[in-house]
Amino acid sequence: MNSVINCADALCRVFWRPALTRQRIRDFQDQCLRRLIGHAYENVPYYRRLFDRNGIDPRDIRTASDLKALPITTKDDLRRVPMKDTLSRGVNPDRLLTVGTSGSTGEPFTIRRTRLERQLQHSYWVRAMRYFGLRATDRISSIVFIRPAHSQPGRFRRLLNALGIGGQVLIDCREPRKEIVRVLRQFRPDFLGGYAGVLSHIAEVITEQDRRHIGARVTWSAAEVLTQQMRDQIRSAFGTQVYNIYGSHEI
Repeated sequence: MNSVINCADALCRVFWRPALTRQRIRDFQDQCLRRLIGHAYENVPYYRRLFDRNGIDPRDIRTASDLKALPITTKDDLRRVPMKDTLSRGVNPDRLLTVGTSGSTGEPFTIRRTRLERQLQHSYWVRAMRYFGLRATDRISSIVFIRPAHSQPGRFRRLLNALGIGGQVLIDCREPRKEIVRVLRQFRPDFLGGYAGVLSHIAEVITEQDRRHIGARVTWSAAEVLTQQMRDQIRSAFGTQVYNIYGSHEI
């Protein structure tokens, strides 16, 4: 528990004090890496067996440059072992949150995490968005693959949307392009995000009138490679800065 608290405290310091030197960031990363490797070996049966089988002493993994010594674990490797072997000792699986990836860049995968870990991941996202200029009252539209369980916003989100105070709307990327543009015109997001390929595909049908009516201030892409041609196309269509975000539930 203490190690979790210490890491959470360190992460909060990084979040609220983003102006760190590159060396300070690397030192922080290596410190967390050593804690992670030691914790995995001491508490997670799967990783103890993996290290022992490959003759790896966890104390030899000191910095990111040492990671090349570790054998790769694939998602299929984790699917083949019992869930209890991939969880830390003492963790009650019934108290963990279960997240399923969409499979947009591969096969769907199930991840289990604590509520603290979920909040930390959300903090990373907010930190990036703050850097791009996100304000508390901004309206956000995300064009993504929507599973049925995620098709409707929560009660608090619905209230914000109704009051016109910030809020967020999710748009299914499988909808026809004209329907997506219609929703964007209706919602008028300040921040517009989605998969790089989807945004590029929609940009092909955006008119000058659409651009003025949507009025987005920032566009961000994720989940796919954003080429320079796609970036230029999205920037031209929506008249915004285009940023690229990398996120991973598996982290």
